Amino acid sequence: RDLFYPSSSKELPGRLGIWLLAAGVLLSCLLGYVAIQNYLSALPVAAGSLRGLALSLSETIESLVVKDPSMALLRGLKSPDMAFFAVFDSNGVQIFHTNPDLIGSHVEDQYLAPDLGAKGFSEKRIILGTGEDVFEFIAPLHLPGKALKLRLVLHAYRADAIVHRAQSGLTVIFLLLLAGWVMGILLYRFSIREERHRLDMATRENLARLGAMGAVLAHEVRSPLSGIKGYAQLLEEQLLDAESREYAGYIVTEAVRLEGLVNDLLVFVRTESLDLTALAVDEVVSQAIGLINAAAAESGIEVVRSIGANLIAKVNRDRLEQVVLNLLQNAIQAMPAGGVLAIGADREAHHIHITISDTGQGINRSDQELIFEPFFTTKARGSGLGLAISKKYIEEMNGTISVSSRQGNGSVFRVSLPAVKC
Repeated sequence: RDLFYPSSSKELPGRLGIWLLAAGVLLSCLLGYVAIQNYLSALPVAAGSLRGLALSLSETIESLVVKDPSMALLRGLKSPDMAFFAVFDSNGVQIFHTNPDLIGSHVEDQYLAPDLGAKGFSEKRIILGTGEDVFEFIAPLHLPGKALKLRLVLHAYRADAIVHRAQSGLTVIFLLLLAGWVMGILLYRFSIREERHRLDMATRENLARLGAMGAVLAHEVRSPLSGIKGYAQLLEEQLLDAESREYAGYIVTEAVRLEGLVNDLLVFVRTESLDLTALAVDEVVSQAIGLINAAAAESGIEVVRSIGANLIAKVNRDRLEQVVLNLLQNAIQAMPAGGVLAIGADREAHHIHITISDTGQGINRSDQELIFEPFFTTKARGSGLGLAISKKYIEEMNGTISVSSRQGNGSVFRVSLPAVKC
C-alpha cells in the first residue's frame, strides 16, 4: 500500500500545519493584545495631558489675577491649545472673558450652574456651537475675600491625536493580521494542492509501473497458475485417499484465489475508454439484488429495498452492476450473524444516488479514509482491490463514491452518478 500512498508524506503536512496554526494563533493573539493595550492606554494619556495643561493654565491665570485684580494682565495670556476662558463671580456674572463683548453678562448656560455652585474641580468634554469637540475645565480661583470660578475651554485635537494614532495602529495591526491569515490560508491551500498533485503524479507513475508488471503477470503467472489449478483438480478427482483429496482441494482453492488476485490487479491497472450509454439505473440495481438474495437469506439477512423508477444515467452497465454487486457482497460479509441490508436509489436534482447500508460492526474512523486505496484491507485474506476498483469504475463514469460509518452501528456506502435530463 505504501507504494501508492506513503504514510510519511501524509502525516508530515498535517503535523506541520497544526504547529503553524498554533504559532499563527499565538502570534495573532499577542499582537492583538499589544495593539488593544496600546489603544486603551492612549485614552488616559490623552485625558491626563488635557488635565495637566488645564491645571497649569489655571495656576497661571490665578497668579495673574492675584497680581492684577483688574484682570488686565489676562488680556496678554495666549495659548494655541486654549479656545477661550472666563472668570465668574458667585452670582454667575462674567467679570472676565476672552471675548470682551461678554464681560458683565450673566451665565445663560443652564448646565454650568451646578459646576459654578460646586466646590472643587470639574472637567468634561463638550461640543461648542461651532461643532468642535473641546475639553472644559472649571476650577475655583483662590483670592483673598473673593469667591471666583474659572471656566477654561481647551482645544482637544492634540490630545485626540494620541488616541487617533493608537486607533490607527490598532486598525493597521488587525488589517495586517487579517491579510496575513488570508495569505497563510491561501498558501496552505496551495501547498495542499501541490502535495495532492505530487501524490497523484506519483500514483500515476506507480500505476504505469504496475501496468507493465501486470502484463508480466498475465504472461508469466496466469499460464502456470492455470496449469497448477488444472492438475490439482485432476488429482482431486482421481485420488482415492480422502486426506489426499482434501490437500488437493486446498491447492485448487488457493490457486483460484491467486487467479482472482491477478485478475483484480489487471483490472485495476488497465486503462481503456468506456462505452457510456443512457441506462435505467434502477434496473441494474434490481438485477444485482437478485444475484445476492440467496446469499443474504442463507446468512439470515433481511433485504430492504427502496428503489425509485425511471432513474436514467449515462453509465456502463457491466461496470455499474459489478460495483453494486461488490458493495452488496461486502455488506453481507459485514453481517456474519445476520442483520438488515437496505438498498435505496433515488434522484436528487441532477444526480442519481444509490445507497447501500448494513447493520454490521462498522468501520473505524481512521480506516474510512483508506478503504478506497489499493491494497488496503481489514480482511485476513482480502486483496484490498475490491473497493479501489469500484472507486475507479465510478470515477470513470463521472460519479463519486463515499462511505459514512460509526463503530458498532453499521456502514452506509453512497454512489452518486450524473443523471440524464429527461
